[in-house]
Amino acid sequence: MKEESPDFEMAAQKANEILLCARSITTFPFSIESVIEEMSDIDLMPFSEIEGAGLSARKIVGSDDAAIVESDGQLMVFYNDKMPSLRQKFSKGHEFGHACCGHDIALITEMRKAGDSRFEALYAKYEVEANFFAAQLFMPEEIIIELTKRGQTIDEAFLAKTFGVSYEAAEKRMKTVRKVYNWNERRRARNDGASLGDFVVTKFEAFIHSVAPMKQSYTDSFEREYAMELERQGWQ
Repeated sequence: MKEESPDFEMAAQKANEILLCARSITTFPFSIESVIEEMSDIDLMPFSEIEGAGLSARKIVGSDDAAIVESDGQLMVFYNDKMPSLRQKFSKGHEFGHACCGHDIALITEMRKAGDSRFEALYAKYEVEANFFAAQLFMPEEIIIELTKRGQTIDEAFLAKTFGVSYEAAEKRMKTVRKVYNWNERRRARNDGASLGDFVVTKFEAFIHSVAPMKQSYTDSFEREYAMELERQGWQ
């Protein structure tokens, strides 16, 4: 199996598809549980249900946080409901990302059980892509860029408060975006044609405006007034 680098563009596109198609996402923050219910047949199960039966969730799931498991063709996301709510939220988004990115959950489960030497590399790739998917889903890059264009200062505290994520998730988002992207180049690239990201900005225009209202320039004001005057003259 050839080792491949994480596909950030694919993960971002899959997240944008969910942002655009999910009727349950109308603003930020939103309910990831509602999105998973609407956009998939994944079952969510808290650790407490496993432990309530006298079993060890850690041993069954293989994680202290969350994991997605395939059993007889059914995907299930197990999550630690004792974790802080914002961490649970991101964990669910991360596991949902595995499914949306088309990760072969059954394969890595088999590889883990078999002690396959290729497991670590493939698992690491999947983890990075799922993390990036969740970050894009909860804190879309295109919306962040639009807010910066409107003069909004973007930092970890702003992301945490505005998008309803943990400070840790906001911190990782800032580091990842700075590392992976050159925002100025991506702004120029988008001028060549519309992308899914452009449609994301359009869908959430009301949210963007509520956070950072568009500042009207003198030129814009003059042109609008001139157009209205021409229209009024047409009434006479």
